[in-house]
Amino acid sequence: MPKKNFNAAQANPPIKLNLGCGKDLKQGYVNIDLKSPCDLIHDLKTPLPYADNSVVEIYASCVIPLFSLNEWRTIRKDWVRVLVPGGTLWIVDHNTEEYM
Repeated sequence: MPKKNFNAAQANPPIKLNLGCGKDLKQGYVNIDLKSPCDLIHDLKTPLPYADNSVVEIYASCVIPLFSLNEWRTIRKDWVRVLVPGGTLWIVDHNTEEYM
């Protein structure tokens, strides 16, 4: 019997990431930061440890200014890589205009 294609949006529960979470741990998300408290310690300057098209939502608050413009261009591509088509990318910051 052929395998059905994996649909991340139907994963139980769907994978949602809270990147650069600091102490803002969100229920229902994998909270990722450089240090505890978090669910996963990970440097956001390196590729996310998730497969292509495996994440339904990314939330990132106040992390973009921590990267150079060149780093951000690479990081943004990686975030898009892991998002499912039509996935949601929330970028919350006070001044992101220069990064978009």
